Amino acid sequence: MYEKAILSFIKKDEEPYGAKIARELRISKGTVYKWLKRLEEEGLLRKEKKGRVKVVRLKEPLSKFV
Repeated sequence: MYEKAILSFIKKDEEPYGAKIARELRISKGTVYKWLKRLEEEGLLRKEKKGRVKVVRLKEPLSKFV
């Protein structure tokens, strides 16, 4: 349930990060960070340090299908 919503948000937003995803999707931060970690471990996401936050990006091949 959360996986598809989070992946869709990441694809649409220019600078998605955990707290922003949680706020916009009205999901707890803990749930969002748990899913981000799981998706990163599965190789679907990568994190980039941007200032004080870690922005998440879809890995390139996946971004064509979400």
